[in-house]
Amino acid sequence: MDVMKSKLCAALVSALLCIAATSCGSSQRVVQGGAGSSHSYGQTVPAKPLKPVAIPSAATPSMAALVGEANGWLGTRYLYGGNTRDGIDCSGLVLAVYLKALDIKLPRTSAQQQQFCRTISKSDMRPGDLIFFTVRGGSNVGHVGIYVGDGNMIHASSSKGVIVTPISNDYFVRNFHSCGRVEAYERRLVAESAKPAPAQPAAHVMAQETPAQPEVVASVTPAPQSDPAAIVPTPQQSTPMRTVRIAKTKAPNTSQSVDDDFFD
Repeated sequence: MDVMKSKLCAALVSALLCIAATSCGSSQRVVQGGAGSSHSYGQTVPAKPLKPVAIPSAATPSMAALVGEANGWLGTRYLYGGNTRDGIDCSGLVLAVYLKALDIKLPRTSAQQQQFCRTISKSDMRPGDLIFFTVRGGSNVGHVGIYVGDGNMIHASSSKGVIVTPISNDYFVRNFHSCGRVEAYERRLVAESAKPAPAQPAAHVMAQETPAQPEVVASVTPAPQSDPAAIVPTPQQSTPMRTVRIAKTKAPNTSQSVDDDFFD
């Protein structure tokens, strides 16, 4: 009896082990999704941290905020319908970056986001703009990335998670749909571009003071005056009468003038 119980218990344990082994094999089925990553049930795990994108030197504050926030998501695994750092999809990444960086709320799906934006050309793209793609040869939008400058975008790849990819990649060139700019973001760019640049400290220039010119006083030369004593009036004195003898002379020559009052 004891032997039969022991055999029965051993059989049950073996059966349970077989079931457990079969269950783990199905739930842990791993499909390779490209070099450096693997995924299971739509989730990807990059093999190593990714290098952040450099923020362009000419970026406005809003541009820098978007690129910086997008950098913070690099390496996050892909999860269809995900919205957190535990897993996120392409449109969820765009929504999260805009909401956290600029407090701008976007629609949830990539197709809705494309309709929400103002369409622009590739040549007009600036960091923070969105770039849309079709998938599986269709004509409808099914993928979105955030342009970060220098010909690159940050997006959530279904096989590699959140990564940086050149927009010149053959796959994305073939499946390119359009580019768009969020209007609320555009208003920020216009406002930031209109602000004057911070004033640079002016070089110290020594003020050259013009020396004060001496006051010119018109010098009035007084007209020459005679000796004051000469102009002091003197009392008129009576001239004593003189006796003049009149001598008999010849008649004066009237051809000669006589000026008895002339003083040299």
